[in-house]
Amino acid sequence: MVERLILKKSRTGGGEVEWLTPKDMGRLEGRYVSKTERQITEQGLENCSAKLVSENSVIISCRAPIGHVAINEVPMSFNQGCKGLIPNEKITTEFLYYFLVSSKKLLNELGTGTTFKEISAKTLSNVSIHIPPLAEQQRIVAKLDAAFAKIDKAMEITQKSLASAENIFTSYQRNLFDKIASNAEFKKMGEYYDVRDGTHDSPKYVEEGYPLVTSKNLKSGKLDLTNVKFISETDYNQICQRSAVDVGDILMAMIGTIGNPIVIYEPPEFAIKNVALFKINPNFHSSEFLKFYLLNSTKKLLTDANGTTQKFVSLGYLRAMEVPVLPLAKQKEFAEDLYNVGQAVDNRKNALSLKNKELINLKSAILAQELRSEAA
Repeated sequence: MVERLILKKSRTGGGEVEWLTPKDMGRLEGRYVSKTERQITEQGLENCSAKLVSENSVIISCRAPIGHVAINEVPMSFNQGCKGLIPNEKITTEFLYYFLVSSKKLLNELGTGTTFKEISAKTLSNVSIHIPPLAEQQRIVAKLDAAFAKIDKAMEITQKSLASAENIFTSYQRNLFDKIASNAEFKKMGEYYDVRDGTHDSPKYVEEGYPLVTSKNLKSGKLDLTNVKFISETDYNQICQRSAVDVGDILMAMIGTIGNPIVIYEPPEFAIKNVALFKINPNFHSSEFLKFYLLNSTKKLLTDANGTTQKFVSLGYLRAMEVPVLPLAKQKEFAEDLYNVGQAVDNRKNALSLKNKELINLKSAILAQELRSEAA
């Protein structure tokens, strides 16, 4: 039997009820939801566009993004970003849930809008669904539940292994610098390195020109210029008079997301704003060693940061930081050691991430196979 999806409204109840949003749905672990971050009163429901569905319904996010699905275990309200589907006697809640999960791609294709996609109640109501006999629905749901439970267990193990791999490098790095600290001489950063920062002004942005790098462009140990604003050549030259970046130098975010030190490997053609700049003398300094030292100091940087709305560390603070003073050969030796351990950990993490993707794809394949074979 092929029918259309039918959206229904149920009457409101008294007191406070749970209020679900697409954002909340994106955080769910599993299919069921009984508690949300916020609640709404009956009076609030009557005076706004929020809806309420009875328990054991299916709620789907229909705007930014489309396709999060949940079964509510208690009467629940939601805003216009969600739609509620109340199963009738011909379809079980769990079968409807799995159908919607399997239809995520289709639902996104049906979405319309320029700023963000949205699927309307009318469009959702016109989606065709094959409804087998109840006994067959229950068999399919039981089979999917059993298969997904095994896959979810494997994914849980993979996630724990990913966290463990990350901890291996962090622990190794911390232990190495603790060992260095027990023997090395320390100096203030400003006495051993030339430490600067970028402009604090806000130059006028232009359509084409020189990139202006800020903290948001330092990501995962790399310089990311995919979302950058441009300044004129005049402003670029003016900024570079005090904050010119050279190959081998290190940049580090000092406002907002503090840390993320990166080494500049390619000839730079950009200026910097509100970013720390550590000038490197290749006769005395290893860029990689200082990067790892700053990376190891991230926790302290975050603890010592000032500010309420937005955290920051000052240029004066960075210049006053203590840094171990080692012969260049030793700096390079330690840096190479950390690099090799980091590479081994990254290879392990990449393998685990690939396995996790394969498990996700397996779930999609099993879901599509069960529902497709039943509809054939």
